Amino acid sequence: MIDGHTAQLQSYNTFVRRKRFIFLIAILATVVIALFAVGSGSLHISVPNVIKTIFAQGDAQSRTVIFGIRLPRVTAAVI
Repeated sequence: MIDGHTAQLQSYNTFVRRKRFIFLIAILATVVIALFAVGSGSLHISVPNVIKTIFAQGDAQSRTVIFGIRLPRVTAAVI
């Protein structure tokens, strides 16, 4: 009986690890896609510039476009 319980516990732990890994991959994919979405538009902003602007190192035009228009839209879409 103990061996069956141990096998069942190991199977469950494997299942939980797999779910955590898939969840992590989904979060990373969402962040990468969101960065591309924030950068695309009539004024193309590269992903490195998007990251710089988010961390307060971008120019005024990029800040206005990203924080005023694109980031709220992408955030609402993700939510």
